[in-house]
Amino acid sequence: MGGFFSNIKSLPSAGGWKINIAFDGDEQMVVSVLLETDGKGRPLPPMLLKGTAEELDNAFFEVIATPVANTVELFANRDSFAKELDKAREEVKKKAGQVKTAKVALEKTDIEQEPKRKFEDVMKKISELNAICKYADALEILPPNSEFPEKKEELEKLRRELEWKRNQLTLL
Repeated sequence: MGGFFSNIKSLPSAGGWKINIAFDGDEQMVVSVLLETDGKGRPLPPMLLKGTAEELDNAFFEVIATPVANTVELFANRDSFAKELDKAREEVKKKAGQVKTAKVALEKTDIEQEPKRKFEDVMKKISELNAICKYADALEILPPNSEFPEKKEELEKLRRELEWKRNQLTLL
């Protein structure tokens, strides 16, 4: 069995060590072993060992070997977890940006579709009025050509048709 520091060196590295030794009566000792994290997390509670100097000499490294190894694994898992968490946050930000971009594009499409919807609504209402022979009312809501320049020919044709029908009614 090597010396004290050689035995500590043989354990997996788990951050900083703080070892505190207190005496509990004449024979008993209380040894507190604290493995500190690298400052990014909450420190673990210390391992407490109690016994005589001879008992601690014989069992100290056997007793702390497994908890130290587990602590090293815990720190390693914590680091990889933190990295994965950061990646996930970045992905969420990217997707949120994509959703926002898609939403803006959809809003632009809605804005672009608004004149078309308005034209279709007016034409539907005119068709309803035309069906019940209310040609004058239909002519009143017929939009001017300047409002829908791309539909100028259609609007002119409908205007002539409605005026002709209105005039036919007044002849009766």
